[in-house]
Amino acid sequence: MAERTVEQVEAEIARLQAEKLRLMESEITEKKKQAKEALLFLHDAGALPKALKEALTDKRGQIAIKKFFPERD
Repeated sequence: MAERTVEQVEAEIARLQAEKLRLMESEITEKKKQAKEALLFLHDAGALPKALKEALTDKRGQIAIKKFFPERD
């Protein structure tokens, strides 16, 4: 097996770090999507926990779900 140069090893490390970052970003995006779906489910079911409901309530006393999810009908 041929020995690799320092530059080759550094390039491989950089490639692996970039791949790790991409995977982490993908995982974070998926977790955000799941959290959003859970929040919308709780909202639609009328089952938001009190503290969360208070955090989402606007000045008029309405649940401001569209503020956080503007694409929501």
